[in-house]
This record gives sequence, structure tokens and C-alpha cells, in this order.
Amino acid sequence: FKMQVVKFKKEATFTQKIKVSDPAQVATGLISYMSCNAESCIPLEKTFKVDVANLKLTIEGDNAIAISPAQENGIF
Repeated sequence: FKMQVVKFKKEATFTQKIKVSDPAQVATGLISYMSCNAESCIPLEKTFKVDVANLKLTIEGDNAIAISPAQENGIF
């Protein structure tokens, strides 16, 4: 395998600030990640939507969850 692998056990939090000019629009994106063991890695991807006006985040295959703005002026 000969690859340095960073491991997160149970949970990890990654944060990305976004700035929106029109809160009525829904922001979309793609999360790409891998699940690895000592022998191989499985690449995975999920799409997500951020409904800024209603403060809801939906990740493909999951229920919508409420989010809260980290700052004012459209920065979340």
C-alpha cells in the first residue's frame, strides 16, 4: 500500500465559509472522500444543498438538518 493515510476515528469536522449574494438561491456542492483500511481505499462522493434562506443543509441520502450562520452579512 505504501501510502501515508490520515485517520479520523468516529467523527471529524471540516468547515468551509461561503458568502452568498442572494440568500434566496440554494448553494450546491460535492463532497469527495475515501474510506481506507490497511490494504485499500474506497472513494466515495455525496452531493449537498444549502438552503440559505431557510438555514437547512441536505446531504444526498440524508434528512435535512438545521444550520446556523457563523457570522452576519451572508457568511455561513
